[in-house]
Amino acid sequence: MWTCIGKTTVLGDNVRIYNNVLVIAKVTGDEQRTSNNERRHAKIGNDVVSGSGCTIIGPVSIGDDCIIGARAIVTHDVPPHSVVIGTNQIREKKENESAPAYSKD
Repeated sequence: MWTCIGKTTVLGDNVRIYNNVLVIAKVTGDEQRTSNNERRHAKIGNDVVSGSGCTIIGPVSIGDDCIIGARAIVTHDVPPHSVVIGTNQIREKKENESAPAYSKD
């Protein structure tokens, strides 16, 4: 089991990342950068859950309190309080919807 988080990824507070998650840069073929400080990876907000096997590609922004489903693929920005399933299928979270509670037991 492995997880790969790119060098310029920004993680918020209370982010849960499960196994086999990729947060990678988008490969365009033109790898020359105008600035060495350019963000190439995702910016992930607070209280985000990234399910097993999901892939987040490029400098996208994922808002606070989002759920990225298992094996989902994200290549577009995700607004706060959203759920992502499949490939870029983004919907608003339902009123009482949340990820399973994390227990250290």
